[in-house]
Amino acid sequence: AGTNRGPDAQVYKGIQAGVGVPIAFGAQKSRVEAAQISAEINRKSAQNFEQHLNAGFAEKYAALRKYADALDWYENTGQKLVQEIQRTATKAWQSGEIDYFQYLQSLETARSIEISRLENLYQYNQTVLEIRYYTW
Repeated sequence: AGTNRGPDAQVYKGIQAGVGVPIAFGAQKSRVEAAQISAEINRKSAQNFEQHLNAGFAEKYAALRKYADALDWYENTGQKLVQEIQRTATKAWQSGEIDYFQYLQSLETARSIEISRLENLYQYNQTVLEIRYYTW
């Protein structure tokens, strides 16, 4: 209710209304925008991590196939080749067809094939362990 100060003052009925304007509205808006940007950065970071994880898994799986193929070759062909190189070199050296140096070269070739198999087996096993990291 309101009145005036004059003579014969009357009482006027009414309501009072006002508008509240927050002084810190800009700061609140900035915090909301910063939170939205932070959330977007986190989403992009998660997507990036997932892509790197998938790429790493694909790379390790391809390496695993390569080592498995090399081990299969040794089992199907390489082992027989090593035995044949050793047998042939020994016979040729004993019969005098090749000298001792050529004999050693042949044996070195056979050992090189066997060492290659062991290196591939080691790499295969290492890759299996690394793939387990991606799948856990």
